[in-house]
Amino acid sequence: MTKEKKLTDFEKEQIDVFLKEYEVLRDEITKKEQRIQTVISLYIAALLGIAGYIIKEGIGEILKNIDKSNFSIGIMLFIPIINSILLIYSMSFMYVITAQAKYTTYVIGKEVSNILNKELLTWDKWDSYEKRAWRRARSICGFLVFILLNLISFAILYHYPLIFLIQRNFILFCIWITSCIVFIYCIYSGVEFLKISKKFHEE
Repeated sequence: MTKEKKLTDFEKEQIDVFLKEYEVLRDEITKKEQRIQTVISLYIAALLGIAGYIIKEGIGEILKNIDKSNFSIGIMLFIPIINSILLIYSMSFMYVITAQAKYTTYVIGKEVSNILNKELLTWDKWDSYEKRAWRRARSICGFLVFILLNLISFAILYHYPLIFLIQRNFILFCIWITSCIVFIYCIYSGVEFLKISKKFHEE
């Protein structure tokens, strides 16, 4: 049986500061995750309501009515912008959550472990079947939401050809270009987040 290290008052104060910082970061991570889940859940609920309306009325008839009005087309072209902003907003939180989780493990956890000569705050290092299954399910859900919203955006942008918009209305053309730029940046942000998450355990 190993003898526990006797801590000095200074070391106890250090550990207390680190653990308080850990609690603050843990609470912030929880709040951010809840915010993301709330926003995504509400938006998916809205999409399901729209999908139900489309199934009831028929997508062909709805698109015919939309294409008759420049205002309706403008509203449609704003959907890719909204989808992309929602995803970028969620990913911005995920960037911070990943950074905070890495900091708690590889900075706070490392400092506390060095003082105590034992491993603490190792949740992100610990591995188990249950944890892998949870992370896999969470990753699949996030990936499907990302793909679904971007497919909707792409379908809308593809439905309205550039030449048609130029000939019809310059404002619609500007909205279409803006939607494309935001859409492309959203894809780029998704790829960047994937790269960052892969490097989580690189100190």
